[in-house]
Amino acid sequence: MGQHALRRDLVHELHARPFPETEAGSSVVMVAIIADDDVFTALFALLDYYKAPLPAEGVNQHNVDLGPARLKWERHSEFVTYTLIRKGLAEPAFSGALHEYFPADWLARAGDVITSVLLRIEGRDGRGDDYLLACLDNWFQAESLSVSAVGELSSLVASDFRLDAKGHVRIAVMADAQLNPLQLGRLVQRLLEIEVYKSMAMLSLPVARDAAGKLLDLESRLTSIVQEISDAEKSDQETLDRLLGISTAIQNLSTITSYRFSAAIAYESIVNQRLLWLEESRFHGRQDRKSTRLN
Repeated sequence: MGQHALRRDLVHELHARPFPETEAGSSVVMVAIIADDDVFTALFALLDYYKAPLPAEGVNQHNVDLGPARLKWERHSEFVTYTLIRKGLAEPAFSGALHEYFPADWLARAGDVITSVLLRIEGRDGRGDDYLLACLDNWFQAESLSVSAVGELSSLVASDFRLDAKGHVRIAVMADAQLNPLQLGRLVQRLLEIEVYKSMAMLSLPVARDAAGKLLDLESRLTSIVQEISDAEKSDQETLDRLLGISTAIQNLSTITSYRFSAAIAYESIVNQRLLWLEESRFHGRQDRKSTRLN
């Protein structure tokens, strides 16, 4: 029986983006960057700064120990992500200390940041719900705080989906003791994916607003033409030319917006899939992450 030339590559692609095993009592920071065509320049510069090994040519992901933290780099179609994972929790919570391992001058040259996430992983350790909720109320803005239990175990996930004073989105995970490092790593990966793909989907909003304004203008022009059709002073050719102009403008607008809207639909699908994967349930009546689902 013959083997398709791409069979092995296609199977490996299903497992191409595993997240490192992660333990409770760890800190994670991720930045997603809209980069130019040469996505490897910034990666190589960061690895050179830490004297870390370079990846193989043309790879889509690279895991490497930088010394102070472990780096997971991923290349996607429109963006790249840099994720640092380190054992230990900074105090005060969400101080952003781990983010400082991205050199400021390097970050300024790496590209445009679409989202930056600080993720704090604590163990529940038998601590009471009142204590956990008090911590979350101290870390997040109460009016938009979302808290949910995820999966079959009693791990908690919380965020207020806002930017803090330093421009980071904060996410807290209170991990159940039965959650092994592989399961916890997968949970962290899903939470980061929700944030980055949600942010990418929202790139369609300014495009939609701009298109809506142009469509209103075209609608006004079309209404004017319809009202003037009976005007004897307007020739049929003149009316036809104006209608063709509107048709061309609509076609151009469709061409300009189609990619961004198609990408938004794809990102929306990923976000909703990841939300389903979390299998959320409400925790003490608090709103859960399902409220972020894109419609």
